Amino acid sequence: MRKKKPPEHENHERWLVSYADFITLLFAFFVVMFAVSQVDAQKMGRFVESVQVAFEYRGVFPNSSAHPIQGATPGGGRPSVAPVR
Repeated sequence: MRKKKPPEHENHERWLVSYADFITLLFAFFVVMFAVSQVDAQKMGRFVESVQVAFEYRGVFPNSSAHPIQGATPGGGRPSVAPVR
């Protein structure tokens, strides 16, 4: 007759690995969300203007004179307030 194998020790703390992975991913998500929320309006305006000029040069958006970002000025100057009508 063969001997029965003793039951292996059950690990009751295996949930800690999944929990730690989840907390790490949650932290990374919020760090990325914070980094994306810190947008400089002047830099964004200059970027949009340069992309717009490049597309106009290629003929994709011919003669689009309106700025997509309200308050953005060409050349990265001080943003102006749009007149209320």
